[in-house]
Amino acid sequence: MLDDLTQVRNFCEIDTSNPSLAPPCFLFTANPAVHLNIDISDRTLQFFDIFFNDDLLEMIVAETNQYADRFIRNSYLQRNSRTRKREPKSKNEVQVFITLNILQGNVKRPDFEHFWSKRHSTSTPVFFNNHDFWTLKSYSSVFTFLR
Repeated sequence: MLDDLTQVRNFCEIDTSNPSLAPPCFLFTANPAVHLNIDISDRTLQFFDIFFNDDLLEMIVAETNQYADRFIRNSYLQRNSRTRKREPKSKNEVQVFITLNILQGNVKRPDFEHFWSKRHSTSTPVFFNNHDFWTLKSYSSVFTFLR
């Protein structure tokens, strides 16, 4: 390690006519695998829970709601604005939002509004069948403040 930076700009010439050999590869002897104790017959979101534990979800919920409150407080919004009527999001709603975003990566659409299409040829059942719980307006509300 350099004690001072005086030697930093001393470049050495590289001989391109006689390049040095690449360093040897390291011998990899392990068996590549992910070792998780998961019951595949269980229908819960076990893989989701591995990456998004309760602490992380609670932090996302708190920060999202705090950002939305600050935005609403500091913005001039019309009295009948949907944003003004926004309810704080719960952990379950944020979990569904993240899950829908992951699913959107598997199903290609021009933009996220198309996932809620009612047309038979372009509808996405997992989004459309959950219309009662998660409308496009609900999704857009979370999308606006979760960035």
